[in-house]
Amino acid sequence: MKYAAISAHRKEFPLALMCRVLGVSRSGSYASAKRAPSARARHDEQLRTQIRAVHQQSRRTYGSPRVHAELRASGERCGRMRVARLMREEGLRVKVRPRRGRPTTTDSRHPHLVAENVLARRFAVTEIACVNRVWAGDITYVPTCAGWLYLAVILDLARLTDDELISLEACFSEAKARGVPVQQLITPELEAAIDKCFSGKGAGA
Repeated sequence: MKYAAISAHRKEFPLALMCRVLGVSRSGSYASAKRAPSARARHDEQLRTQIRAVHQQSRRTYGSPRVHAELRASGERCGRMRVARLMREEGLRVKVRPRRGRPTTTDSRHPHLVAENVLARRFAVTEIACVNRVWAGDITYVPTCAGWLYLAVILDLARLTDDELISLEACFSEAKARGVPVQQLITPELEAAIDKCFSGKGAGA
């Protein structure tokens, strides 16, 4: 290791100074330089090439644990600490991405009056006397390449069956969790339910 350090910093410091600091002889340093690289050193060079490739393919988002996992998956036998050491020596670091802020759709900290909760969570269709009496709405946001897009939904609960209401709620929750447009998750049955809600053809219309 001492001779390897001397070889790595040969252009930065005088040879005599490094030998004196590390407690080795100059003749030993010259002899080490003439010796062929050991099997471990050759394997290190091979690993360096593979590590650089994996790190570049990940767009500099992989640290040593994930790089090590990729190498093991490809059949390469090496330790995680060894991968971490080689990455440090190569100056390979994880690219830190700036955290993207999320828009705020609810602000409960305000001095305005809050409307009375008349509905009291009675969402079941059987508890609603007629259409155009109880409407439910919500707003969410979907990340796109053009920025955040907002999705607002307003439904007349009396125009939907309980199963359709549950399916719609599950659809919107899944879209928000996965960050995908809701249109990609709406089934023909849900589309028919939405059409029924807004077409005026629901029960009691």
